[in-house]
Amino acid sequence: RGEWLSREIPARKELKRITSFGLLDRLRLAELDYERRKVAEKPLAAGTDAMRVGELDDARHCLALSQTLNDAPPVRTALERLARLRQEQQRLEELAKQRDREQDLRRRKARLHDQVQEAIADGKWHKAQANLRQLMKLDPGNRELTGLKKALDEAVAVRIRQLLDQGNALYRRGRIREAKTAWEAVLALDPKQQQAQSNVKRARRVLNKLRELKQQVPKTPPVPAPASTPTPALEPAS
Repeated sequence: RGEWLSREIPARKELKRITSFGLLDRLRLAELDYERRKVAEKPLAAGTDAMRVGELDDARHCLALSQTLNDAPPVRTALERLARLRQEQQRLEELAKQRDREQDLRRRKARLHDQVQEAIADGKWHKAQANLRQLMKLDPGNRELTGLKKALDEAVAVRIRQLLDQGNALYRRGRIREAKTAWEAVLALDPKQQQAQSNVKRARRVLNKLRELKQQVPKTPPVPAPASTPTPALEPAS
């Protein structure tokens, strides 16, 4: 009824402005105007009750309707109280979101820290480096991570030295392809390692040269087996 009155009364007033209104029309408008003020009390009470139980959207709808029907001081006071409650609700919601973000960040850091430790234990240095870089971006001021990075860099340097020596030994024994694999493992750990870069290029040149030489060697036809001559039968001894 309140929503209907909020539309009907302005329409009748506009009609009164542009056309002549009879006595009955004016009386009907006065009745509607009186009803408007009485009906406005109900959405005001409903809005106040909704605020009390925390239903702020319902409270806003009811109080807005009450103000449209009768913009009285009690309605304005209730709307001011509603505005404060909505601000407090938004503040609490933002705090909850912030707590969720912080909790999610803690979970991500813990997961990455475990992955770094597991990769180190398994000797997966490249994976450990990648996960540690992500972890340091999430927690840049963590001194523990700085120490962990230093220890990891030292371990990676030792592993690079081992791979370089392993590749050199394989290369000297003529196992070029295996040597190249070892040096490529160095580049996976440190793409800028100059010695490994040079060694990989040299191994590729050697492998390409061997492939070319293999293609140039003519294929010799198989040597036919000599024809077998029948063995003469022995004459019986006299």
